[in-house]
Order: sequence, then C-alpha cells, then structure tokens
Amino acid sequence: MTKQAIITALKDTCVLLDEKKAQFELMIQSLEKEEAAAEDEPDDAENDDAEGTSNEDASGKDDSGSSSEEAD
Repeated sequence: MTKQAIITALKDTCVLLDEKKAQFELMIQSLEKEEAAAEDEPDDAENDDAEGTSNEDASGKDDSGSSSEEAD
C-alpha cells in the first residue's frame, strides 16, 4: 500500500466518522428533548408511578390477607 493510498483511506475514514458524529449528535439532541419534555410533565409520570405502586400494594395486601385467613 502506497502512502497516497493510506492518505486516501484515512480521508475516507474521516468522512465516515464525521457522518457518524452527526448521527450521534442528532440522537443526543433527540434524547435531550425527550428528557426535557418528561421533566416538564412530572405530574403524569408521578401518577403512573403511583398507580403502579398502588397495584403492587393491593396485590401485597391480598396475598397477606389470604395468608392471615389461612392461619386462622
């Protein structure tokens, strides 16, 4: 491989890396926008979490309640 071929290959690699960098920057911007939107609407996220917790609590109470009845 000649020096000129190496230089050409390195330049091509730089172009590909620049394209990948641009794609990564777009992904980062998109994720940051999603994160900012999620922070702007914490009430919805808190309600979703609370609902999930209450469902788990209800399941836990049902299980412990049936265990108590079996012990009686």
